Amino acid sequence: MPSTLERHLPLFPLSAVVFPGQEARLTIIEPRYRQLIHESDQNGLTFGLTALLGEELSVFGTEVELLRIEKIHEDGHLIILVRGQTPFRILHYYRQLPERLYPGGEIQSMPMGAPAETELQKRLAATYLLVSDLLPVQGETIDLNLPYPSWQFGLSVGLSMKQKIKLLSLPTESERQRLLLAYLTELLPALEKAVRDGRRAS
Repeated sequence: MPSTLERHLPLFPLSAVVFPGQEARLTIIEPRYRQLIHESDQNGLTFGLTALLGEELSVFGTEVELLRIEKIHEDGHLIILVRGQTPFRILHYYRQLPERLYPGGEIQSMPMGAPAETELQKRLAATYLLVSDLLPVQGETIDLNLPYPSWQFGLSVGLSMKQKIKLLSLPTESERQRLLLAYLTELLPALEKAVRDGRRAS
């Protein structure tokens, strides 16, 4: 488990959020990030993915491990598979690390906190099922036996980038589940109305 002590980590800003436990396939084009991936592959080092909102870099990100380089194209760009590990907060950002092409930062890993209260988790799961039943495509099945199911919920409920970053920034599972419950509770009436209107139109 990564330490919560302050430490340095290579960083890869991108227009996406990867949650702990999530596997993500990424295309790496820029030479500086290709250097980062090749070093990670050779040395088994983790690195940080940080979300970009336009030109603004979030101070929150996720430490990831490189599972494999899936393909190296003739022009050098890469297809890789990573898995999220632990959220972190950037304390200091460096545009370029010494003797490297890529950026990095001084970061502090964020503990994910104790599991949520049972009643809160039950309410979230029940509301998620109500919302999922109203969608044209069935939602993902959530494993409630996981200690931190909020990450799975976060992937499945259509959060915006800002909402995903907010979820990543929260230090406890209960806070994350309360945010998700509030979001789904607000979404549910709009979905119910859309279904009613669709039935009338048909």
